[in-house]
Amino acid sequence: MRGITFDNENVSAIMDALLNAYSCEKRTGIFSGYSDECDIQTGISYGSSTATVTFKKGAVMICGRVIYIDAGEPLAIPLTATSTGCFGIKVDLSKSVGASEIQYEFFSSLTVVTTQDDLLNNETDGVYYFVIYNYVSDGSAITSTIKTNEMITDLATVLETINASLLLKAEKDASNITKASWVTALNWSPDYTRISSELSMGTYTPASNGYILLYTEGDGVVELYFGATDSGILIGGILHDSATIIPVKEGDGYFLKRSTIDGQAFFIPCSYVEV
Repeated sequence: MRGITFDNENVSAIMDALLNAYSCEKRTGIFSGYSDECDIQTGISYGSSTATVTFKKGAVMICGRVIYIDAGEPLAIPLTATSTGCFGIKVDLSKSVGASEIQYEFFSSLTVVTTQDDLLNNETDGVYYFVIYNYVSDGSAITSTIKTNEMITDLATVLETINASLLLKAEKDASNITKASWVTALNWSPDYTRISSELSMGTYTPASNGYILLYTEGDGVVELYFGATDSGILIGGILHDSATIIPVKEGDGYFLKRSTIDGQAFFIPCSYVEV
């Protein structure tokens, strides 16, 4: 047994890679939004038989292993006859870490590279080619480059995107349903105000923080009540403390929805509506 997130522990590269791989939205890709995202500079320099591209700053993660690319790092690509090719970063864990060998390096290839071992489960001899760019050459110059779309987005952005998608879906649903009137009606309890009786679906935005009590009568009519506390409610003089009680916030939107399977009613925040 070895501790990873403890003081004075000897943490290996595979342990770091494991944490990284399971902490991000995906295990391999370019870190989206960080610096220049491993772009190449405008302008390619040429020698007698090579083309040299120069990277901008960025970072790549390959199966949890993170490689940082400094701005200005060059890569010489051999030029042959008219061809297509690719270049990027190669990780080879079979190499010994020492003065003469390194486990990560730039690569270029005139053929399609397919070796992409699972480095988490091949930590001693795994090999992974991560393509950053594909290119086309006419034999004397690189005529076009196409960057990979394998990007890793930070989790905060992912969650913001999901939430925005859910809200958009909720707004779309709200525009397509028959809305309840939600007029304040008869007080059936000292603690709760009856909002509405509704047979289908509707939306509601509370004017203050409090609690919604959801109660379905025997004839299928959904009764909704609002109160400042989460105490039980008297309906027709009978205490129904087993009814569903949902806390709500001032200004938030909520949906009343019915299950298409059993007709059961649900009162949920708009942001929870399924995509």
